[in-house]
Amino acid sequence: MMIAHPPKPRVLIFSQRNIFGRALFRCPLFEFEDIICQIDSAEILAPAVDPLNARHHFARTLAFHAPLALNPGIPKIRLQRHYDLFLAICGAPGGPPNGQCRSQLERLLQNVGLSIG
Repeated sequence: MMIAHPPKPRVLIFSQRNIFGRALFRCPLFEFEDIICQIDSAEILAPAVDPLNARHHFARTLAFHAPLALNPGIPKIRLQRHYDLFLAICGAPGGPPNGQCRSQLERLLQNVGLSIG
């Protein structure tokens, strides 16, 4: 898991860079996250999963064939501070339509122990 530690960050960025590291079409999104960290006081939360784990393989295969989102092995994370802003970019080619993005993000956040306020 990669977490950047700037002094008193006010923004928490949930990054998928360690979950979908080899998906090259996401590189501009990761660059955008880095730019936000350079221009504002932000902390990147980028949990990692083991792509060789059977749980990860099963969750990805099921998500590809059915409208279900299972936790592929992302550990629960308890935040130790309050943030003014939470940013998560969840767009992907062939991803969910705009109306479903919030519900999938809510499920993802519940899997890591967070919720949308």
